[in-house]
Amino acid sequence: MPEQRWFWEWDYWPTAYEVHLKECVDNELIAFEWRSHYGETMTRVEINFDAINENETIVAISESGWKEDETGLKHSYDNRAGWMQVCCSLKAYLEYDIYLTKGFF
Repeated sequence: MPEQRWFWEWDYWPTAYEVHLKECVDNELIAFEWRSHYGETMTRVEINFDAINENETIVAISESGWKEDETGLKHSYDNRAGWMQVCCSLKAYLEYDIYLTKGFF
């Protein structure tokens, strides 16, 4: 798979993030790398999809590669909250056609 990359931007954050796709397996995995807060290190995000049945899927998100110090720990917790917001937003959009983040921040 040739490397693919794109930029993510948010209204509430001052900089865009360059995202590098590393793996993509239909209905199973999306893995990418991007720079952590303030560009201090690259982290790897893995979004795993585990179908329970025809109508339900467990989504698990992990992010690794943080600096093992107080700042890295804080930033990893900040991102954890962000990934929770992503999951809630995707569920609202996919199941109810509601765009939760529009005008939220």
